[in-house]
Amino acid sequence: MKILIERAKDNNLTCKIKDNEGKITYIYSKYRPKNIKKIELKKEKNYLILGLGLGYEVYFVAKNTDAKVYVIEPNKDFYDIISSQDDLNSIFDLSNISYVFGNDFEKLSNLDGFEIIINQNLTLYNREFYENVISSINNKKKHVKSREKIVLLDNYNIIEDCKEALLNLDYDVDIISYNSNVDKFRLTVLKSNPKYMISINFNPIISKVCADLNIKYISWCVDTPLYTIFKKEIMNKNNYIFLYDKVVVNNFRNKGIKNIYYMPVAVNCDRLDNIEITDIEKNLYSSDISFIANLTLSEYRLYIKNYLSDKTSSIIDEIFEIQNNEIQKFHIKDHCTMELINRIEAESNYKIESDDFLKREEKLAFLLGREQSFIERINYINKIEMNFSNKDFKVFGNDVWSGYTKNYCGHVDYYKDMPKVMQLSKINLNIARTFVEGGLPIRIFDVLGSKGFLVTNYKGGLLDNFNINKDFVVYRDLKDLIEIIDYYLEHDNERIEIARNGYEKVKEHHNYEKRLKSIMKIVNS
Repeated sequence: MKILIERAKDNNLTCKIKDNEGKITYIYSKYRPKNIKKIELKKEKNYLILGLGLGYEVYFVAKNTDAKVYVIEPNKDFYDIISSQDDLNSIFDLSNISYVFGNDFEKLSNLDGFEIIINQNLTLYNREFYENVISSINNKKKHVKSREKIVLLDNYNIIEDCKEALLNLDYDVDIISYNSNVDKFRLTVLKSNPKYMISINFNPIISKVCADLNIKYISWCVDTPLYTIFKKEIMNKNNYIFLYDKVVVNNFRNKGIKNIYYMPVAVNCDRLDNIEITDIEKNLYSSDISFIANLTLSEYRLYIKNYLSDKTSSIIDEIFEIQNNEIQKFHIKDHCTMELINRIEAESNYKIESDDFLKREEKLAFLLGREQSFIERINYINKIEMNFSNKDFKVFGNDVWSGYTKNYCGHVDYYKDMPKVMQLSKINLNIARTFVEGGLPIRIFDVLGSKGFLVTNYKGGLLDNFNINKDFVVYRDLKDLIEIIDYYLEHDNERIEIARNGYEKVKEHHNYEKRLKSIMKIVNS
């Protein structure tokens, strides 16, 4: 590794590293190298900074705190560069900095009050050294009795609700961001030193990192289709996979995967109870009927449909018709054959790939299921518009809806605005996608937790968790849905009572504390 110093556009010094293969990477900006990401300092903390570089980060920390600052480097290369540059060596005027080189970090003691700062771009070039540093520091802290540490991946809306519940369950909780650069991610995880890591949905890379670092990896999977879960990494010994769809769980167990468990999603009623609604928002979000969901363009529509022959298109249309005639079951998967796959691939040149635990026929079923659900949602929304043209009907979601309904009202934020829509709608619709066979989407719990009245299609798992027609109402088909909407718009007292029952049910039985307590009990059993 060779360090190269040069002037940036703003005339400050910057540097780049040339690795052993000749690849050159800038460690600081070529334009404004001192414009570094500011570090939030805590008065009660001392600091261990991993990576000196040109000293810009170290200078910021030491200048803005009276605390001790230890800088750990594998060698004196950067230290010598700073010593030789008048632009940089003012850092040596700060008396609260100590420099530690090589294995001398093992001599450090009494580090319990120190916060670790990782200079990410620098530590990558000496990853093994810095991993040893962090592991050594963590081992020295093990004698301190503390709560069990859980790291949450900041990758989904509900992660803040999970954090709140885990804190109430007396865990020590950090939230970190996922980084696709595995080396950077490993260092971030090591710094947090967790016993458990939790992500919403399964990530094969995170699973591998946790397996390497001997951390228990808990993934709570709440989406379908979730293609990452069909990877071979689900076999990693540190995995604890929880899925909201019991049909998918049973399918995996039949394939020999035992570390996978059924776990419905949940709702944070305490948070929803404290949401305040202004008069302006009442006018904006109140409706007779509302539907909140994205309209997702399927791979079939984007890459396959326009290239198919009339014969193949007709075969697929017939499959869709079978599905539409009985929405309670996922019929599409029974008609996805290798013959149909071969026809589609030959005509569209789109490859329908298998995966470690996903057959090509199953992949096609998801592709066609996404398209059928896309069409179904548009059809349902348009029919409701026609039948209730004199009612206030609002559709919220991504802007794809704008091309298919005149009642599209834009996107609503999950935490801030969506609960207001649900509370202010007389009827909240849930049109769960066809390929969700045995799971209850988050939308069901969110509507009920917001004290909203819910009308939904049937999915396996409803009877396990709720009382139909007491906690919400289930429709059999589009005709039934139209009649249900018509009836409950005219029967306010019944509608309000059902909404109240649904709210009380999720508040008592389907909160995050109970779910995560169950998850942690399984993990530790």
